[in-house]
Amino acid sequence: MDLAFRQPAAQNVTTMRASLLFGSTLVFLALFCSACDPPIVGFWESDNKLSNGKRNKMNIESDFIGEALIYATPKNDLNQWDKFKFDLIWEDEVEEFDIKLDCVSGPCDGADFIMECKVIDEGKDVVDKLECKANHDWADYPFDWQRNDD
Repeated sequence: MDLAFRQPAAQNVTTMRASLLFGSTLVFLALFCSACDPPIVGFWESDNKLSNGKRNKMNIESDFIGEALIYATPKNDLNQWDKFKFDLIWEDEVEEFDIKLDCVSGPCDGADFIMECKVIDEGKDVVDKLECKANHDWADYPFDWQRNDD
């Protein structure tokens, strides 16, 4: 059996080169833009220590999920601190971010809520801030966060 090898037609070579160039460009952009997460992605903590000496913490991941640890006092006993753990899902709403928090640990009855947040860029060499307003039982809770990516 004789095997014959043909040179690819000039058009096929050009098409292959264009495909390789396009594929390489896509890989480059994917790698480059993997660092292009929205500004809400990262680790956050309450900007001030709570009177129990702790800070609330929140981790927001690039795949639109995360978790939060929030301390709060019941209205009937301001000396008692309850610890709430939340799973969260977030959405990018152009200049604001909606974060839906679902309580998974703590006194969770009616504790689920939504925060509407805005990232505040305070300039070079200054920590980003996140100002949030919550609904339901958390509406009066001060949700002011600072970035803590250490």
